[in-house]
Amino acid sequence: MRSIKCILLLAVLSLYSNSFAGEHIFANSSKSFVKQLKKITSENPDQIIHVDFKKKFKSVYPAGDLYILLAVGKKDESMTKTEYQKLWGIMNYLSDKGFRVMMNVKAKVAHLEAAINSVDTSLIMWSSHGNTHSFYDYAGNAVPYDIFKNAHENLYQFVLSACYGRKALNANYSIPSHIKTWAWSGLTNSTEFISFLLSDTWSANKH
Repeated sequence: MRSIKCILLLAVLSLYSNSFAGEHIFANSSKSFVKQLKKITSENPDQIIHVDFKKKFKSVYPAGDLYILLAVGKKDESMTKTEYQKLWGIMNYLSDKGFRVMMNVKAKVAHLEAAINSVDTSLIMWSSHGNTHSFYDYAGNAVPYDIFKNAHENLYQFVLSACYGRKALNANYSIPSHIKTWAWSGLTNSTEFISFLLSDTWSANKH
């Protein structure tokens, strides 16, 4: 069965202004979109139609997706709340730089894996407990050593805020050469994480 890849449906997409996000498109033009899609489908009954809005989202978020994944755990939710509050200003700054900034305050391995594997992800920040062997998710599970095995080439930076994170990454995790990593070799905390993001040392830019 043939597959029509990237039927962005120029006729359909031309109906929408680049200034609108996808949510707006579906909310305001869903009937028109469905009508056009049904027409294309009826004309190509033996084919799978893939509708791809990546170009639309790219125009709205030119810097790509940036994930802030907080996984400190149930026992230290006050720490997560503190990080969230302090990250607010940084999130605004990153949004202004063209990132689609997304945060998860109960991040698990599956959430990190999804972010790593996504074609749209540019940068990931992960905050959790850790030791010289591993870093852990919200449920207390060790993040697998091969978590980066399917990392897309668009992911260019990974910030790990976890105690002994640098030692764990260097010793056990296989990370593609195109991903720049930031991590701490010894004990660390939320204050040091936030201070680093506000310092001249760190940049969200690719180069």
